[in-house]
Amino acid sequence: MKFADDIVYGRKPIEELLDSDRTIDKFLVEQKMSGPFEKQLRQYAKTHRIPLSKVPQNKLDRLSHFKNHQGVIAFTTPIQFYELEDILQHTFEQGETPLFLILDNITDIHNIGAIARSAHWFGVHAIIYSLKNAAPLNSTAVKISAGALLEIPVCRVGSIVKALEYLKQSGISIVGTEVDKMEFSKQDVLNAPLAIIMGSEEKGMSREVKAFCDHLMHIPGKGNIDSLNVSVATGVVLYEIFKTRADSKI
Repeated sequence: MKFADDIVYGRKPIEELLDSDRTIDKFLVEQKMSGPFEKQLRQYAKTHRIPLSKVPQNKLDRLSHFKNHQGVIAFTTPIQFYELEDILQHTFEQGETPLFLILDNITDIHNIGAIARSAHWFGVHAIIYSLKNAAPLNSTAVKISAGALLEIPVCRVGSIVKALEYLKQSGISIVGTEVDKMEFSKQDVLNAPLAIIMGSEEKGMSREVKAFCDHLMHIPGKGNIDSLNVSVATGVVLYEIFKTRADSKI
């Protein structure tokens, strides 16, 4: 099998990859590719909820270091992905109060790694992220997270909105983070089953996602900048939830 780090290229090697137990993060396919193999990839990607993008040939050339990629590249990941429904059921069965972390269009791999470390440390039950507009969860992300991405369940979903609909129907309160809101540490809110949304580095939460929020949280401070880095903000929010829940048990 031809691969370098997380990259597998060439039709035969990718056919072997599909039959292996390695987890695939995404496919890149040359724009003009068609035929049975392309159809097989699209069907596999749809069935296994793996992103597949059509890209120019020169991008595939660069990524494969101008090797014979035959119009297709796959990116693998050491991370095992879980079904959100299974994690939620297991959490309730263990008698624990669910705490999920939803990443809405966070594209910086260093932020993802740092967020995963905080999530694991403060007892988040799963990280939920979209197939689209998100940083790759590859071996580099695992290293940045100091291995946390291998310890905490990660749920890869086709739609954040649909995941939020499912969580709300399951009795989970949706909490978003905003710069201009002052509803942060209400004890009754933080002790409830929660899904915390952290928005993108530049734009924050998307409008569609914000519409699902039951509560909005703000981190007070004295600085003149607009907001904290998203990974730092995540750590602060998760610590507040952890501390509130711990204090309520005393």
